[in-house]
Amino acid sequence: MVANTIDAVRLAFSRDDKLAAAFGRKFIAAYASTAFGVLPKSEIDLLVFALLVEAKVIDPEGAIFRIARALNITPTKTRTLLFAHQLRTVSEDDADHAVMIALTTARYRKEGDNLAFGVHSPLTYAAIRAKMQDGGVFADISLSGDIMRVSPEQFGKVLASLVTDTQAKRLVERLGKQKVIDEKTVKAAIEKIGADLAKDAFGAGKDEAFKALGELIIKGTGPALTLLAAAL
Repeated sequence: MVANTIDAVRLAFSRDDKLAAAFGRKFIAAYASTAFGVLPKSEIDLLVFALLVEAKVIDPEGAIFRIARALNITPTKTRTLLFAHQLRTVSEDDADHAVMIALTTARYRKEGDNLAFGVHSPLTYAAIRAKMQDGGVFADISLSGDIMRVSPEQFGKVLASLVTDTQAKRLVERLGKQKVIDEKTVKAAIEKIGADLAKDAFGAGKDEAFKALGELIIKGTGPALTLLAAAL
């Protein structure tokens, strides 16, 4: 049962002895793993949070506000807990996948001169920024709450910087052009497609094609494969 209040958190354990026993065993095993009482408070909080997630009392995929309400803490502290938990439990491949899902399934809207879209996960946001820096892309991206903003002109460059070498290599193989093009060429083509799509979404509110682009990058399939082939 996913809890919505701190009372519901307590109730989940008072109603289920097996759940409470498992929680207690795992807690003391971690808390006293080296010496009793040496675990810092921040680590204790993170341990309890992780055990609540494992017990399915807290949904880490839920809205920040919902988790904050369930634990009776501020959204800021909730985001910090969730980020630390994700850093320790989400693999690099899963983070890469989450980044592409966030960018290609988001509902975009026009906000001033930028495209705005929601990014719920603090790890996904951090991964986007880190991957951009690794790729030498320093586009003007800002985040306010769960909303990320990027200019349409820079969206293609941002998208290309987030495509992993493994994803690009799969696309090269899918296109059957291993001897003609390389991963760098594919990323350049994706940058162009992404920029064109962003301009369409910004000018006419057409963001459906982003989903097809996500299917292309993540799975190497879909109708956007034709767009990629044409852009090479």
